[in-house]
Amino acid sequence: MCALPAPVGSMADGPAVHDVAPSVARGEDAETMTADACWARLDGAASGRLVLQRHGRPVVFLVNHVTDGRTIVFRTGANSVVGLLPSHQPVTFEVDDADAPLPKGWRVVLTGETERIGREDRDRIVPQPSPWSAGRVEAWIRIRASVVTGTEPRGAASPEGAPVILPEA
Repeated sequence: MCALPAPVGSMADGPAVHDVAPSVARGEDAETMTADACWARLDGAASGRLVLQRHGRPVVFLVNHVTDGRTIVFRTGANSVVGLLPSHQPVTFEVDDADAPLPKGWRVVLTGETERIGREDRDRIVPQPSPWSAGRVEAWIRIRASVVTGTEPRGAASPEGAPVILPEA
């Protein structure tokens, strides 16, 4: 099911730590997307943000991707930080409509583990992902999702051309 994330931890002297989504992605002004709707948004987005830990801190990389079944696939340089990721590395992947001409405020966040894709499996992936930047691209990475969540403002799924009214900030 595609639902809002539960608390991800707790602090010794404070409340549980939650995902820090925009306020519109919470409460009665937002709708939780179904798993199918989340995957449709992932499939329709050409690029996303890959988040991983490096030296104890989160690092964000922009990548072009495709969906292959219920997985995310992207290509990168073999000797890049992302290209050197081992299989089973925990990561988060996020897409939204922030770059759209008329953004509506939806977002999908996928958490999972990386898996390196061997040469023998690359040809069956259609369409093939485009690399983010030019150069020698030899590493193919798959993200196997363990959790997929998505939210959109109420009314964002209205027919094309219909106005979408977002709550005031």
